[in-house]
Amino acid sequence: MATKKNRPRTVTITLLGVILLGVWNAAQAYALARQAGFLLSLSIRPDPRLLLVIAVAWALLFGGLAFALLLKYAFTRWLVPLSILIYALYELSLQGIFVRTPINEQSWLLRILLSGCLLYTSDAADELT
Repeated sequence: MATKKNRPRTVTITLLGVILLGVWNAAQAYALARQAGFLLSLSIRPDPRLLLVIAVAWALLFGGLAFALLLKYAFTRWLVPLSILIYALYELSLQGIFVRTPINEQSWLLRILLSGCLLYTSDAADELT
């Protein structure tokens, strides 16, 4: 009788995180689509239609990555950390560029530390391959 090899716990946690990011962006895209008329009347920046397209793209990317990770494709070892790093930098850049609050303008050190942690994490993941 063949024994089933379980995936490592870290891969399972990564899979759940990728699924969560996909669901989060799908829900964000749904909310943006539902409120598009209202958001367009406010004339906010960036354009809500652009945010909708980007949210759909992230949802599809993370959904595809979750599926590929579930099927144990080899390219997921480098594509998952890279995608999470780019997504985190995208979210930080949205806040840094478009949100103007006194706290946000003073938190540049926190952004630099977070970016450094993300780069360290991606470098540590690269050493595992």
